[in-house]
Formats: sequence, structure tokens, C-alpha cells
Amino acid sequence: MASKSRLSILLLTGAALAHAAGAAGGHYSVTGQIDAPEGAWTFASIDAATHRLYVGRSTGMLAVDLQTRKTTAFTLDGKRVQMIVPIPGTDLVVGTQDTSNVAIVADGRTGAVLAKIPAGRRPETAAYDAASGLVAVMAGSAEVTLIDPKTRTAVGSIPVPGILESGATDGKGRLYINLEDRNAIAVVDLAGRKQVGTYALHGCEGPTGIGFDARTNLLISACGNQVAKVIDAASGADRGTVPIAGGADAVLIDTERRVALIPCSQGRLVVISLAEKPKQIESVVTAQGARTGAVDPSTGRIYLPVGRAPETDFGAREVPGFAVLVVEAK
Repeated sequence: MASKSRLSILLLTGAALAHAAGAAGGHYSVTGQIDAPEGAWTFASIDAATHRLYVGRSTGMLAVDLQTRKTTAFTLDGKRVQMIVPIPGTDLVVGTQDTSNVAIVADGRTGAVLAKIPAGRRPETAAYDAASGLVAVMAGSAEVTLIDPKTRTAVGSIPVPGILESGATDGKGRLYINLEDRNAIAVVDLAGRKQVGTYALHGCEGPTGIGFDARTNLLISACGNQVAKVIDAASGADRGTVPIAGGADAVLIDTERRVALIPCSQGRLVVISLAEKPKQIESVVTAQGARTGAVDPSTGRIYLPVGRAPETDFGAREVPGFAVLVVEAK
């Protein structure tokens, strides 16, 4: 918990950042919430074409129709799902089941499980590669399993030493993975099926979420010591350090609106401008525990899953049960 003096500083800083964001074209705030069945939750993702939000849960996945805000909880096979990757142009999703050591291919509309594919020990995160149409699944066994959702099979495995956190692809066959124990980013050539480099994250401790901005060719990694590192994806050059709040577990990139958004469990959504030199422009009050999320590229709305949380010194709202907070710029 923050002290009263520290809280005052945080609130003043947040107000100044909000003013700066407003000058740049509007600031973000929580505008509503989508109530859903109670239960533990993990990562979120959006299928922009079908306007569906997916949230991994302790007993399957939650699907949300973003146009009607209707929620459907799919039990799948009753196992925990960590991350869900929608497959563009289809109704298919690939989900990671860390307790079962598999990746599942499922129908996102019906929840029908179509295949279970071994994906290393404790697979947790995954990323879609537009160049190959494959899904890269990162596992605790220090390997990446490549899943073909069309054939519903594994088509390759790539060893990547370290504790693998989230990954991001550049759409051209490169995969970038945060290495939590090495404070670095692994660079993986998916077509060549090998790791081709490592980028150091100086001043970063325990990187978790990662995002890639196609316009600037920049990687943004969220770190456990309350900073985000900005790295040139082509060279690995350090492009800066941006302060964030504690407990971040995802980096959301809104390329159209030129921002990176980092949800932090301390009850803050940090907004980083990508228009010029990356810098924090706003720290939005959300809810304690809201550490993952997804951004809808068509509307710019951000969706943050969160469970019941105690009152926080950051002034964040208390959420009864489980909900998805809706955040948007005004």
C-alpha cells in the first residue's frame, strides 16, 4: 500500500499526465463495465473482425459480443485456459492450458473443443504469426511449439533457453519473447525454426508483457520494477525507459491512435505516446488487480478483466464479483 504522502504525489502526477493527454487529443477513463460469471481470469484478446472479446478463465473461457455486450462462459473441457489467440478469417481460437500441458483448438462461437495438442510443459502465452498462419505457444519447458490451427497439429518446436513470458510477432516471421529470468528479449526466426538473437533489457527486472508497434518497429516490454523498456526491434537498441505502475502483465498496442497501454494491478492503466519519443502521457484509475487486457483496433476501447478487489490507496473502484472494465478516450 502507498503512504498518504506518496498517494498525494501519485494523484498530482496523474492529474498532470491527464492534462497532457487532453492537450494531445483527449484522455482515457473507465466508462462502464461488463458483468460476467465469477471465477478466476487470466489474459484477454480481441477478434476485431467478429467483434468478440475472449478472456481465459479457471474453467475455460469467456466470450463477449462487443456489440451487444452479451457474455457466454464456455467450460471447454473444464480446464484452466491462460491465453486465447483468435485466428483471423475464421471462428477458430487457440488456447493454452498450462495444467494440462496442451494447446487447444476450439470454435470461438460454440466453445466446441476441436483438438488438444501437446505444447510443452505448462504452456501459458501464445502469439499469432500473420506471415505463416501459425500460433507460437510459449511453454515453461523453455520451448516454443508451433501450432497450425487449420490442420490442428503441431508443426515444429524451437528451444529458447530461459523463463518464457509473453511474446509478440512482427507479421513478417519474427517472434519476440520476454525472458523473465534473463531480463532480455529472445528473437526467434519462425520460418528457420531457431532463435537468432537476444536483446538486453537494461534497467528492467522481470519483464512480463510485450507489444510490437509496426509503424515505429518498436518493442515495448513491461517490467516488474515499474518501468517499461522501449527497444528497436531491428537492432535491439535501447530507445528509452518509461515509468509505469506495479504489477503489469500485458502491453496493448493501438497503432491507429499511436499509444501503448499497460494495465497494472495497482489499479492503473498507463498510457504511453508512440507519436514521437515514447513517453507516459496518462495514468488512468482502473481497479486493483486489472493487470491484463485487450484493445479493440476499430474503436480504441480497452477491455480490462478484473475480479473482486479490496479497497486500494490508489482510489480505484471496487468490483463486485467478476467484470470487464471498459476504458475509452474522451
